[in-house]
Amino acid sequence: MPTSPNVPTHPDNHGQFAALVPQGFSGKFVSPRRAAELLGVNRETIYRLCARGELPFVRIGSALRIDLAAYLARS
Repeated sequence: MPTSPNVPTHPDNHGQFAALVPQGFSGKFVSPRRAAELLGVNRETIYRLCARGELPFVRIGSALRIDLAAYLARS
């Protein structure tokens, strides 16, 4: 699976683990590919939006998961 140069695969706090439940969490995360399909944009656009902080996401291991419900609720 290719990775994006925009979002680091190993964050600075990679040795620390925590379970965070964001306020208003929709309970469903989607992959960058699925987010791109649902929003009608290129997958690289999803990575850029994440890198700029415009699209809420979490990392689960090295996998990026997008909280589209939170994004759409803000729009």
